[in-house]
Amino acid sequence: MRVAAAVILAQRFPAAAADVISPLLHDPSDVVRARFVEALGYANARSSADAVASLVDDRSIPVRQNAALVLASFGDSRAPAALVKLTSDPATAHLVRPHILRGIGAANRGEFDAAVRELEFALNDAPYATDALVLLADIYARRRDLPHARALLEEALRFDPSHRGARARIDAAVMK
Repeated sequence: MRVAAAVILAQRFPAAAADVISPLLHDPSDVVRARFVEALGYANARSSADAVASLVDDRSIPVRQNAALVLASFGDSRAPAALVKLTSDPATAHLVRPHILRGIGAANRGEFDAAVRELEFALNDAPYATDALVLLADIYARRRDLPHARALLEEALRFDPSHRGARARIDAAVMK
């Protein structure tokens, strides 16, 4: 019930979420902690970043993952280190979302080889991650490997036929 209330609060009254949820982040329940962090992400409660960052080394994998993902959504400078921890720790290296976020970050910095590695790693475990497929297609298009880019976009559309980004890119002259 507390988790449901926190999520609803975060979605409906995001301005109040940080003040209410942050003090509860160290709940004994792993599930409750993970969902409270998630709720702060829904609220985009950037003022709770310090409280969220206090959980990047939590004993619970879902809590650590949610903390890193929420910090990344906040644009917090501690997010990259938290994502690196998750993707390099054997206990959490299999998690897909941290690899995707690292790929996005690398692409945004112009580090395309690193972005390709991260996105391909994620797609190896989650080949249905359409946004990762589209981003990877963008990188291949930038490298002028248009057949590979088109194949990735077509794969994205097989998983999500209404994906507007994939459809728009295929329809663009650069992908023809």
